[in-house]
Amino acid sequence: MFEHSLSVSKKVQSYYQDRGRREPLATIAGLAHDLDKLLAYKQSGDQWVKNVSATHHNKYAAYIVSTQPEFRELAEDDRNTLVLALRYYHDPENLPIGASNRTEALIQALRMCDGFAIKEEKAAGVQKLDEEQLESIEKALLDTISELNINGYLSKNGHAGGWTTPALEYVITPMSTVLELMGKHLSADLNRKLQLDHETRTFKHPAVKLVSERLQKLGLLMITYKTYSSDIGLYDCRIGTARFTSVLMLSKQELEKLLPGLQEKWGTAAYRIRIIKGTGDNSVQGENDLEDSEE
Repeated sequence: MFEHSLSVSKKVQSYYQDRGRREPLATIAGLAHDLDKLLAYKQSGDQWVKNVSATHHNKYAAYIVSTQPEFRELAEDDRNTLVLALRYYHDPENLPIGASNRTEALIQALRMCDGFAIKEEKAAGVQKLDEEQLESIEKALLDTISELNINGYLSKNGHAGGWTTPALEYVITPMSTVLELMGKHLSADLNRKLQLDHETRTFKHPAVKLVSERLQKLGLLMITYKTYSSDIGLYDCRIGTARFTSVLMLSKQELEKLLPGLQEKWGTAAYRIRIIKGTGDNSVQGENDLEDSEE
């Protein structure tokens, strides 16, 4: 958080400088934008973990800053602008009508610069992995595959974690499902490096390529199927009448070698499974990885 806040602060300053504008609150707004996350984590031994009892923590950065003695030394307009920017940075849609243009501009700068910083951190985290960490990721992937709710066999009430039928040579599972589940099988440090606590439904999440590479090393990834191909093993498909994008296609033959007996538990999908094409470079994978369509 400390390094991230410093990065955002510098980017907000540059944001205004590049546009030939001056905003004396740029530095403090960047440094303070995530102070509320102090309430979202708690220390457990030598690590910090999510505090599940903390709710609405994203509203308190403004409160924390406003209680500091130095805050009262600011001009009234500076106080109002800083409090509103920090209070509604996470929730710009609810910014009160009548807020100044200065406040809106500062919120926009914070959101853009925070996004740039997160993007850089994601890429850097993936690039700095050693062999031991890569092996841990491969094990986490196998553990994740072992607990996927394929065809809803673990729970009919929850979302299926993937689909197959006994006749198919593959099982498919949304990439985002793998990213969302594998974190619990990794250390806190690896979770942070891979940025798995950030939005995982974007096609460009750097862990997408890493996951594909490790699955390919394990021999599980199918990069070709009939007339379709995908360098990273991601395909668009239809499950019944629902269209899913960015699903991984995994070889059941290779899965049997690594996780023997698993696929016998899955049963069969209740819907027809059809591969449509290799996934293109989409900006997002979509809500729940699917788009309803009529046939």
